[in-house]
Amino acid sequence: MHSLIHNQLSAPRYKELFNNKYTWFRCGYISSRPEHFDNPVDFSFNQIETMYCSNCPQVVAVKCSWCKSHLCFILFFENFHYYNKYIE
Repeated sequence: MHSLIHNQLSAPRYKELFNNKYTWFRCGYISSRPEHFDNPVDFSFNQIETMYCSNCPQVVAVKCSWCKSHLCFILFFENFHYYNKYIE
């Protein structure tokens, strides 16, 4: 499970999330607001409760941060959806 989470958070779309500019802005150390960036909750879990998996009739559990596939729990966790190539 840890490697799946690490893999998802390593996707290039989260580069701005981990550069900490927003943290410095929120604390008041810098005055310029960073550009909008994707966060895991909004990208991977928002608006999936009524969707069905890309490859089976199961309800979606997560959206892959790399390939943008909507995956059920079985395809993501049990079949170990480990992605290592960024696809736009």
